[in-house]
Amino acid sequence: MAACAVAPYRPSGSITQLVGYVVTRDGTEADEAACRETLAAGLPAHLVPARILTLPALPLTPNGKLDRRALPAPAGGGPESASAPARTATEKRIAAIWADVLRIPEPGVDDSFFALGGDSFSALKVVRRIEPAPSLVEFYQYATIRRLAARLDARSETGPGDQRLLHRLTARDADVSTGGHTVVAVPYSGGSAVAYQPLADALPSNWALRAAELPGHDRSRPDEELEPIAVVSGRIVDEMRAIEGPVVLYGHCLGVALTVEVARRAEAAGVRLAGVALGAGFPTARLPGRFFDWLYRHVPVDRFTSDREYLAYLRARGGFTDLDDKEQEAFVLRNVRHDARDAEEYFTAAYRETYTPLKAPVLTVVGARDRVTEHYEERRREWGHFTDGDVGLAVLPRAGHFFLKSHSEPLAEALVGFVSGAEERSAPPPRTEVGSEVRGKAPETAPDLRKFALIAFGQLLSMMGSGLSTLVLSIWVLEQTGSLTSFAVVSAIGLLPGILVGPIAGTVADRWDRRKVMLASDSTAGLSMAVLVVLMQSDGLHLWHVYLVVSVTSVAGAFQRPAYLAAVAQLVPKRYLGHAAGIGQLGVGVGLVFSPMLGAALIGPIGIGGVLLVDMGTFAVGALTLLLVRIPNLMFRRREETFRTEIRNGWRYITRRPGMRAALRFFVIDHAFYTLGFAVITPMLLAEQSASVLGMALGAGGHSGHGESRIVRTKSPRSKPGT
Repeated sequence: MAACAVAPYRPSGSITQLVGYVVTRDGTEADEAACRETLAAGLPAHLVPARILTLPALPLTPNGKLDRRALPAPAGGGPESASAPARTATEKRIAAIWADVLRIPEPGVDDSFFALGGDSFSALKVVRRIEPAPSLVEFYQYATIRRLAARLDARSETGPGDQRLLHRLTARDADVSTGGHTVVAVPYSGGSAVAYQPLADALPSNWALRAAELPGHDRSRPDEELEPIAVVSGRIVDEMRAIEGPVVLYGHCLGVALTVEVARRAEAAGVRLAGVALGAGFPTARLPGRFFDWLYRHVPVDRFTSDREYLAYLRARGGFTDLDDKEQEAFVLRNVRHDARDAEEYFTAAYRETYTPLKAPVLTVVGARDRVTEHYEERRREWGHFTDGDVGLAVLPRAGHFFLKSHSEPLAEALVGFVSGAEERSAPPPRTEVGSEVRGKAPETAPDLRKFALIAFGQLLSMMGSGLSTLVLSIWVLEQTGSLTSFAVVSAIGLLPGILVGPIAGTVADRWDRRKVMLASDSTAGLSMAVLVVLMQSDGLHLWHVYLVVSVTSVAGAFQRPAYLAAVAQLVPKRYLGHAAGIGQLGVGVGLVFSPMLGAALIGPIGIGGVLLVDMGTFAVGALTLLLVRIPNLMFRRREETFRTEIRNGWRYITRRPGMRAALRFFVIDHAFYTLGFAVITPMLLAEQSASVLGMALGAGGHSGHGESRIVRTKSPRSKPGT
């Protein structure tokens, strides 16, 4: 070859393909089949050109650069060798399956499956129909009919293929003499080794990548048993012993648990470990205590989240978009649930039992737009429990959660910089590409579960108090006036002011001290209730006083709830964040369930005035717990926009999305009908039944809020992958 080039080409009505161009030294026509065969031996299948054309010379621009626009389009259906028909029985069987799945005429034995229009969807369909079935990784490695048939024939002669877990996705092993490293990559929960092909392509030519195909995760082998971290880590380390040169471990999402254990065992086995990179994930552990141990041992809490909801969550973050049938979805979600449980068990044991940390440095890799790894500047401190080495940070700009494909090149650069020491590792600025030891001072007040429990108790009582006052005051108005209109007004203003100030309250909770916001809310509600009690005892209470106080408590509750739920992230160690956030949601649901029941039960013995005094007491307890506890000042997100701009942008975000607008309309209408029904049903019940029966009926209406949060975790199933 005298010169060569490659360019993408998209025929009309077809997919984009790579086309290669060569100039031979003697001017003769190059053997296209031989060229493609040579390239296939050293390149991933999707990088082998679908066509290779011979030119007398490469077209150049006036300044001597390649003129890609002047490169000719390929003519005809393809090279003669590429259209050569299948000859052996195995080749014919594979060719028939390819033709059926891709809906094309008979493919050539040297045509790349992906050059013919194949993708991850169709690759899985083909793998499932081939007997004996290759693994999905094998199919990607031998992506032509000739090479795949030869692989399967060789396996049939020598017996079943080996059960190796590590598969090389680069063209060759690392060149240790030029500073090359081998990346051993562990996939995310439910993922496959082929997810690392983009990273393998992005690594330097002297580096290599071997990805783990975990037992039971290959969709072409659905009957293979899943194995725990203790077993899989040992098998991976056994294979790592044969790798020459330094090794860099990388794990993604909940795969970080297996990665850490592999690293520990590799160090103990004498493997030359250059570093451990942990992407899009942090430790997640169960809440401590006998109750939670019993709960997770006897109650399948992960089943409270349906497969549909789980998959929707994963797809919203860019994962598993290639699943196209129920069987595939069920298989993948089985693996995701297993991996999530396994990771949580591993980290729980690591925090509770004696744990030998790593000596190798750790690099935390996160996407700048990944909501799963929020609080990363604080959370990366948690890796200090698992290593005695430095803990570095790499933030990939504009990356989400599943950034292996979309940001493979920045990820490769981060890994190279991590082990080479090319980047400075002291005091990195915010959102730097690579940084080292945890930046800044540790917070003076550390997160603590006992602090969280105390504040959660106080806020639960406070929320129950709000429900008590709204119920008893609406009953008092109905008894005093006999007017359904006045009763309905009290019910409406118990909801409407809080709804209207909701966007402002959420913005306040994001920007200001949550402890002060909750204190102000509890104090305001408590003082307004005290004024009401005084007026009631002095017979000076008027209807407009009730309207005003109910409005004030509604607004106070609107500020209290988001501030409390947001403060959970500051109060608890982040490894417990998912479950602690669920307890916060649980408190809101419990308030909805038990407040009406308790209020109605207390009206008879102590009267409406006594219930209002109880309500004052709940607000006082809520304020007292806040005064006793100092919340760690961990501001996990920088607010660069003004208060007004944040509200405007939030509203604009909703109005520009049809789904959000539809949800907004639904909940507005839902609240309108709720108020209407409440205004009619309550007087009907009080006319025929006691106040306690009314409380039970209203409590049943709030039971759904309790049911949504009883799984004791965040809105994402089992803290979702990566949280």
